[in-house]
Amino acid sequence: MSCANNRMAATVAKRPPIEVISSIEQMRALSRQFGLALLAGQVPRLRFAITGLSEASNREASERMSNYQSECGCFAGGLLTGLFAITFIIHYFVSGHSFVGGGLKSVALLVALLLGSSLVGKILGLLWARIRMIRLIRRMAARAERELVDAVGLERNDHGTSL
Repeated sequence: MSCANNRMAATVAKRPPIEVISSIEQMRALSRQFGLALLAGQVPRLRFAITGLSEASNREASERMSNYQSECGCFAGGLLTGLFAITFIIHYFVSGHSFVGGGLKSVALLVALLLGSSLVGKILGLLWARIRMIRLIRRMAARAERELVDAVGLERNDHGTSL
């Protein structure tokens, strides 16, 4: 089964409820929560519905968050494994070895290092997805704060007072 199929099956089997984010305070709390536990625990499904921001902005941020949440680290794992394999093979031949006289020890080392690089890549991919989630939440909070300040400034100017 492919990574995407595994992810879809796992997602359907245990979908957490959708948490609606509607305030700057909620975003700040989520940012702290994600910052404290980058890799630990399951991330709740989030949907942005921040008052003061357009429906398009909320929808776009919700879609991005959903994409980040569905990241499984497979791409980063595959990339790191591929890079490692190429590097290992080049180093192996440049150092004067050949596959004919390499022996079982070299093959076992290659397999162990490939599995290790795959695991490290997967963990790095998951970590990068969490970091992007935190950055998205912080950007949305900053955007909401700017919109709020702009709206308050326009209100004050409409009533004849200056900033």
